[in-house]
Amino acid sequence: MKEWLKNMSSFIIGLALIIVIGLLSGAFLFGAAWLSIKALPWLYLASYLAFGFTIFVLLPLTFFRRTRVFASSGLIITSYIFGLNLWCFSFILTLALWGVIAVIIGLFIAMVGVVPIALLATGFSAEWGAFMDIILLLFLTFGCRYLGLHIGIKVEREAIADYHSWEQDL
Repeated sequence: MKEWLKNMSSFIIGLALIIVIGLLSGAFLFGAAWLSIKALPWLYLASYLAFGFTIFVLLPLTFFRRTRVFASSGLIITSYIFGLNLWCFSFILTLALWGVIAVIIGLFIAMVGVVPIALLATGFSAEWGAFMDIILLLFLTFGCRYLGLHIGIKVEREAIADYHSWEQDL
């Protein structure tokens, strides 16, 4: 009898944990959907401003040696703005076009899997405008990040070369 009660209590605790994990996952999924819908207009505005700031301020600053550190940091920061916009937009598109199961699959692929799944969903649904928006945001995200890192490495190499030339002058 004790063994049966012990097994039954273990079963009930395990079932309760599964239910709690399922409820928390559902709350996260629908909370993320609600938050993405509410944040997307602000993220669009932030992306437009970041794009303008990148084109008219950061890219020209990369030509001057003294301002390259600022430009590098700014490019990396704007890449995160573009990336957040990309993730929220892809999350909403995947949810709208293919549903909850596709979003769950995308979230299990290192949390960023909603982007390739959104590309597939928009491609198979012939939503070419949304498809091109995702491609553009991908290009902006990784282009700014790569350029920012590249300039940062270049600045670091120049600083090391300056240090060694200063050291040789002594």
